[in-house]
Amino acid sequence: IDPGFDARNLLTMTISLPEYRYGADEARRTFFAAALNGVQQIPGVRSAGFVNTLPLSTYNESTRYVVPGRAVEEGREPTAAYRMVTPDYFVTLQIPMFAGRAFDSRDDESAQPVAIVNRAFVRRTFGDADPIGQQLRLGRATSAAVPRTIVGIVGDVLHNELTRRPDPEVYVPYAQAPAGTMFLAARVNGDPVRFVDAVRTALAKVDAGQPV
Repeated sequence: IDPGFDARNLLTMTISLPEYRYGADEARRTFFAAALNGVQQIPGVRSAGFVNTLPLSTYNESTRYVVPGRAVEEGREPTAAYRMVTPDYFVTLQIPMFAGRAFDSRDDESAQPVAIVNRAFVRRTFGDADPIGQQLRLGRATSAAVPRTIVGIVGDVLHNELTRRPDPEVYVPYAQAPAGTMFLAARVNGDPVRFVDAVRTALAKVDAGQPV
């Protein structure tokens, strides 16, 4: 069974920032940007990314969404798995990009809100139509959230069970939705266990009091 990602040579860790020290969005952005930069500088780390919930981690998050212009009754909005990721997350897990582009540094908090969806999402929501450039609004039908423009399509990931069909997923840039609890994934050369101490050291340089 192809889970949609490659788990070989991956080191993963979890960081949960305390609200009393990292309650502001900008504080969380600053921490995870510095943490990611530190991990990426470690010799032997090929790429690294953060996500709010890793595949098969027993955690999941979801969101309701609407397509602007389509009528939908409040409370009957479709749902999709919800992922907040840093730009290199897809490369790190080797989740293929099928159309459009991945997130990059232009997708910060001051930019137009954007999203990437998986192929299961496209099949259910857009059918045979091209979703690139289409808009989504996350939340209920009455939500005042600014619509997000779809900029890419990635492969399906089996998140909960290997024997289920993939769920529709929507990804947003971490900079535009900064959560306090995130999973680190680092793709390394060789045995990931050999990198545990180096990664912990890099993270401690950002905040020595932060457990990992």
